[in-house]
Amino acid sequence: MQLSRQMFLLGAVLLLPVLAAGHSWVACTDYTEMNAEDWEEEKCRAFPRDGQRFVPKGGVFGTDTGYNVHGSEQQPCRTPRNDAAAYTGDHPMAVYYPGQRVVFAHPTKNHVADPRCTNKNIPDNGNQIMVGPRNADADPKFSEFQLLQDLGVSPTGGNQPDSVMTSYPKPGYQNAPKFCDNMDKALATGNFTLPSDMQPGRYTFLWAWSFNGPTDTYTSCWEADVVTSQAERDSLLQQRGQRSGDACDFNTNCNGDNSVDNGDDSGDSSSGSGSDGESGTGGSDSGDETQGCDNCLTFVYTGMKDNAATGDVTISPDFPPPRAVPDQPGRVEIRFPFDVSRAVFKLGKRTTIPSTKAADGALVLTEADLAPLAGRTLSVTIRFSRGTGPKCFSQADRVRVEPVGYAAHTPVAFAYEQEWNGGGMGRITLPDSRRNLPDWWVEVQFPCPDFAFQVWYGIDQSTDEQKSRGRYVIRQPEWETQNTDHIGFTVQNSACTFTADDVVATLVSAAA
Repeated sequence: MQLSRQMFLLGAVLLLPVLAAGHSWVACTDYTEMNAEDWEEEKCRAFPRDGQRFVPKGGVFGTDTGYNVHGSEQQPCRTPRNDAAAYTGDHPMAVYYPGQRVVFAHPTKNHVADPRCTNKNIPDNGNQIMVGPRNADADPKFSEFQLLQDLGVSPTGGNQPDSVMTSYPKPGYQNAPKFCDNMDKALATGNFTLPSDMQPGRYTFLWAWSFNGPTDTYTSCWEADVVTSQAERDSLLQQRGQRSGDACDFNTNCNGDNSVDNGDDSGDSSSGSGSDGESGTGGSDSGDETQGCDNCLTFVYTGMKDNAATGDVTISPDFPPPRAVPDQPGRVEIRFPFDVSRAVFKLGKRTTIPSTKAADGALVLTEADLAPLAGRTLSVTIRFSRGTGPKCFSQADRVRVEPVGYAAHTPVAFAYEQEWNGGGMGRITLPDSRRNLPDWWVEVQFPCPDFAFQVWYGIDQSTDEQKSRGRYVIRQPEWETQNTDHIGFTVQNSACTFTADDVVATLVSAAA
């Protein structure tokens, strides 16, 4: 199991005119109904640390008992670690298995943007589940917790249509279908999935919710024993007199029950940090190889002398690729690792292809001259000071052939983590290689234009004309580029019905 380093939450969010005081906490660490509407105590199979003191059974859900805390670097949890005293028979520790989708519950405490009873500007700046080292005796520092799963942010802001603000389930903190029935104490649920290769042992989990901004972060902590299999988990639950099986989804398969006995979570595309939380492995399964100008031209040496060399430049049949700026032709720059005093490019023996030498020594060929020669090979003769040139044919790999002004297109994965009638929440997984690109963005093409689309860990820079065609352009700021491996989204469609497979997401990069 690989887990990325803990990081504070910096999603792309709307600027809000008013900051509100807020607080909340996790009240149940194994709730058996995902996206539930009402709190039902019997559906809670495990409690957070010191639950018998702060969220006691028989009490009123959501009652303030001083449990909320702004986790600090030295004290990330409300109370210190003490497993023997923190859990009791009535308030047991959670038991999970690798690959389990875990549902947790927390009270809303008035912090939901629902225009039917509050307003659209109540913020949500990020939600994460983190995990500490296996079989540790004490809490690590906040920065030493590892990111397990990013839970996204809820849609907020005055530009959001009412249909989005009043639709459930939602990503992030504000997933509370009956919020307006009791704004202070309504039930909200979230869920995360353990990596399928998580090693058995005892772990401390931490929920981090950022309210007004990235540093206004509330935390809750709990321990859980991760066992080897679902069967072992179910056996332990039955020994405690609790129902076994995995959580059901209120919107699809609960049917008045509180669990799904087969434990099949195949409909959930999230798989923990092994595939979507690890900053360092993001995009490894994101699709086909890059399409564009990575191999538009190739170079090999064909002959060498003390002060001259010859070579071949092969132009791919599909040259030129799409331009980064449609009305600006691109070019190809060839850089040798030594100073070239003269270069002559030819097609056959008689046709000379014009080239210029840039101030930095690069040999420049234009798109206008190269495009008609797509699929053909040019010869080049270069001259240089005696003894400074190549020593062997394998040194062709030191020659840099750089198409400039073209866009390279790499398919990336667009996948739902949760779906509901008319929409869903998910992520666009991005490759690590983007971190080294000078200029890149993501283009998302939907099959129809009339819907609401919101992103976090990215900035929507789409024009109205692009949106009218169902096309979105998203750029990711520097911090998010270096510290996340995806762009999160919610989509609410009304004009047509489509699945994630109908959406085309592409990472587009352009040479300077």
